[in-house]
Amino acid sequence: MTSDTDEMIRLVFALEMKGDLKIAIEEQQEMGLEGLEEGINLDDLETTSGKDQAYWLLSVKAARTAFLIRRQRAQTALRRSHHSRG
Repeated sequence: MTSDTDEMIRLVFALEMKGDLKIAIEEQQEMGLEGLEEGINLDDLETTSGKDQAYWLLSVKAARTAFLIRRQRAQTALRRSHHSRG
């Protein structure tokens, strides 16, 4: 794992220990579905354990980060394509 991933994992579990995990999850839920895979469910987290919630939060944050990277790469490629044409 990279140090960024390790840091994200430490942050999520620190949130769980402080009791702020619920707030972090609610923030992610309010952001909606953009950038998330179909398999990531934004509901029914109240009945899961803190550990499962922490893993959920990690997967959502990773999916959003991957989405932003893909979008930035597509925009860069599009700009380069337009620039090379004329």
